[in-house]
Amino acid sequence: MAERPSPNAPLAERQAWIDAHRRVVAVREEALPELEVRVCAMPECEQRAVARSLFCTQHHGTAVGEAGARELRQLTREMERLGRITEKEAKAHAVRKFRSRVESGDFAILFSGKMQATLARAAEDAQLGLELGALRVALVRALQEIEDPGELSTMVSRLANASARTARANAAVRKERK
Repeated sequence: MAERPSPNAPLAERQAWIDAHRRVVAVREEALPELEVRVCAMPECEQRAVARSLFCTQHHGTAVGEAGARELRQLTREMERLGRITEKEAKAHAVRKFRSRVESGDFAILFSGKMQATLARAAEDAQLGLELGALRVALVRALQEIEDPGELSTMVSRLANASARTARANAAVRKERK
């Protein structure tokens, strides 16, 4: 795997690397509207956020907006650095160090109020999606591996019931947010 070019490298070189290393990322269809419209991270501001910023045009130039942009750049660099570490022990040490920085308030603007709520909601959605995906995998495995029709029907019934409960929980969570 070719090493990622420096952020100061020519744009064509960086774009070529990105194109060569691009991974397909699947996004659930119901999550698309949330990704299209990002709102300002300033509490009680519902204006649209500026591209590549956490804040709207009004708050982007403020001291909080500039500090938030600086924290976002710093966090992005830190995540890229963590992603390049390959040794297990070194990565664990770097993660512990990063976690202590976050806990000490290094990224206070990014991980405050509205941002924490957004991260919690995303984690909750991911957990429900993961559960539903695991149930689907279990259903496929049951269909492939169980030969006894009675045992297969019982397993399919249980998995379908669990899938329905997870889907209802997911719908209830989304309805609760609206």
